[in-house]
Amino acid sequence: MEVRRAGSALVLGLSGELDLYAGLRVGPLVDRALRGHPPLVVADLTRITFMDCGGLSLLLRVRGQTARWGGDFAVHCPSRRVLRILRYVELDEPLRFVTALPPGD
Repeated sequence: MEVRRAGSALVLGLSGELDLYAGLRVGPLVDRALRGHPPLVVADLTRITFMDCGGLSLLLRVRGQTARWGGDFAVHCPSRRVLRILRYVELDEPLRFVTALPPGD
């Protein structure tokens, strides 16, 4: 996972397979990255090749953590395959998608 600041936003660059195992492995890294309570967290899924319910669970966990301190969470996902999965799942609150990443510092 690649973590970078983009102004006041935090971008979490995820890659490869985002499944249950990856979610367990990456979860503590995400928790550490979120300690500063950024006002905006963007999950960059550009380099995700596969995602299942474990990956979706990780995204929902990050969204929940961000909402607890009043922050905003968004997903950047240009991959049609991954986007289809995210839109297919019926969530009480749909994920917010952005078409571009915040510019870097």
